[in-house]
Amino acid sequence: MENRIKSSLPYEKLFDYIKADTVVTEEDVKNEFIKKNNKADAKIIFFDPKKITVVQVSDEEIKKYYEEHKEDYKKDPAAKLKYVRLQLKPSEADKQITKAKIDSLYEVIKKGADFAELAKEYSQDPGSAKKGGSLGYFGRGRMVPPFEEKAFSMKIGEISEPIETRYGWHIIKVTGRRKNKKGEEEVEASHILLKPEPSEKTKENLAIIAEDLFEKAKKEGIEKAAEELGYKTEETREFYKNATYIPGLGRAPELVKFAFSKKTGAIHEPIQQKQGDYIIAEISEKLGEHYQPLEDVTQAIRRKLEKEKKVQQVIEQAQEFVGKFKPEDYLAEAKKEGWDIVEAKDITEDKYISKIGKIENLNKAILEKEENEYTELITSDKGAFIAFIEKRVKPDMEKFEKEKEKLLEEAQKNAENARLNEWYRELKEKAEIEDNRSMFYNF
Repeated sequence: MENRIKSSLPYEKLFDYIKADTVVTEEDVKNEFIKKNNKADAKIIFFDPKKITVVQVSDEEIKKYYEEHKEDYKKDPAAKLKYVRLQLKPSEADKQITKAKIDSLYEVIKKGADFAELAKEYSQDPGSAKKGGSLGYFGRGRMVPPFEEKAFSMKIGEISEPIETRYGWHIIKVTGRRKNKKGEEEVEASHILLKPEPSEKTKENLAIIAEDLFEKAKKEGIEKAAEELGYKTEETREFYKNATYIPGLGRAPELVKFAFSKKTGAIHEPIQQKQGDYIIAEISEKLGEHYQPLEDVTQAIRRKLEKEKKVQQVIEQAQEFVGKFKPEDYLAEAKKEGWDIVEAKDITEDKYISKIGKIENLNKAILEKEENEYTELITSDKGAFIAFIEKRVKPDMEKFEKEKEKLLEEAQKNAENARLNEWYRELKEKAEIEDNRSMFYNF
């Protein structure tokens, strides 16, 4: 115990040092109390930009925006890979082995063996195997076509010969039939599923093919080598040096490191992925700092400019609305014109309002008003708003005086914990950590 206390003392001193400059004052706690307890209920007229259905954005406007905001589309150095994925799949011989197994099971069932017990022992459908193969009742459209067609053609108690679907080989037993509330036919069935699986020989053959493709690609390039051997070449989207995942390939830290340490055209030796597939990759393109081409960002810019135009139009319509009507008529007239009226309860300075979001100047304007008052027209990049205040709740400062010591203690503790977390984060950011997990683990 004494040693444990001694070993913990340096940590306590460090934490005390880090927390020493964290001071929460009574004024801080008071302001937070007011912020949380200053509330209002309101009906908010929402001049929603989505009500504007048509706006026009020209190609010239898109190009002008792109040129004026080109730095927004600047990208760090990136790379692309061309690759071939050699999928590990059961061979025809593997499939025949599975077919022989399912045929043997079928013969045993025909001789009177318990279907449910065999399903529990042999079926490779984890969801139904533990229930004796039971799939319950199902209607048409729930199962893959060959399975459904067979099940709906069978009588209660009948057991099918093995049938093949994309999942493998099935033996089906129909245990019930009925019509649901809509009058549609349903079948109750159980099944035993055996899935063809790649044998060791199939895995060895794939490894040999991967090595052959790699050797050929080193001489001819991956595209030509793949074409000659009858495989398809794909290309990733660009990715960056700090990437965790490569588009199309998933988690591949070894290939990320390769792409940024070798030259264009370099071929990586075959990498076996977790599911058994092999990847052979070539660095197809390396980009320094660069700008996304206009054609790649045109649609994003178009959407942005369309949204801005809709917001501007809806603000203009809201301004016309304010000019046409008296405040006491706002709610009724807004309803007539088809604008949304959002009812919000317990609005605070930080409250997220359903259907609207968190708009700081709207919340602030609401809390500056008293009951039965309207705010001015509030505008933002989400539209325009007028709020009618139905109820106001002011902070109970007597309650604050009674609870301030407890609140101060809690606030101090929270602030110290936040400071410690900030220190940890800063320490981690400054630390030079190299990720070498790929040397020890096959991700």
